[in-house]
Amino acid sequence: MRKFSKGKIQGFLWLAGIVFSSITAVAQPLSGNYTIDAGLPSGTTNFTSFTEAVTALSTNGITAPVVFTASSGVYTEQLIIPQITGSSAVNTITFTGNGTNICKYQRTGGDQA
Repeated sequence: MRKFSKGKIQGFLWLAGIVFSSITAVAQPLSGNYTIDAGLPSGTTNFTSFTEAVTALSTNGITAPVVFTASSGVYTEQLIIPQITGSSAVNTITFTGNGTNICKYQRTGGDQA
């Protein structure tokens, strides 16, 4: 039987905690208000592009209505918004900018997970 020192066990637990935290943070569904602003760094509430926002939606899904407010600027992206897990007639996704709705995504059929 192999013995492990206290330091090695603590190091392993620390590393396991970091890995678990990273996996948990990535998998959180979106809900609430976010910004799209290329002038700010990406973070928990800001995306630097529409593409980054849609990627987060398609990867993580949503659990409540989501609103993205885009900062002023020129955006030249072309997007296809896939089916978003958790979206429904109630859990909508809205993109706004300059005080108006740019796009509102509302799932209208199929299984609503």
